[in-house]
Amino acid sequence: MIATPGLLIAFLRTVALAWRQQEMQRNADKIVETARDLYGGLDTYAGHVDKMGRGLRQAVGAYNRGVGSFQSRMLVQARRFEELIAAGKRSRSRNPPPSTRPSGRSKRWNCRRRPGPTRSIYACRR
Repeated sequence: MIATPGLLIAFLRTVALAWRQQEMQRNADKIVETARDLYGGLDTYAGHVDKMGRGLRQAVGAYNRGVGSFQSRMLVQARRFEELIAAGKRSRSRNPPPSTRPSGRSKRWNCRRRPGPTRSIYACRR
């Protein structure tokens, strides 16, 4: 078969086009595979975010119920207790305030410094 230069150039262009299309097909396959991995990762992430959101909603609900209970029950009782203390102060006789000094019954620690190779070591005993 005799090939003229024009025929040879047309044939080489056809081969180059086929190679480019083959390379584009390989890239498209890689893109599809990467997109599947990305979608799987996003689906997993969305599941984690959804679970986190449910946990936060539960935590906020529990917090709000706790604050509501504290305000409706504990503060009411604390106010009653405060009123009782105030009423008791008015009727109570004057007693001296309790001593703020510690009693002499507590044992003291005896610590002395012993030099060590890198830092001081304290030896303490009762």
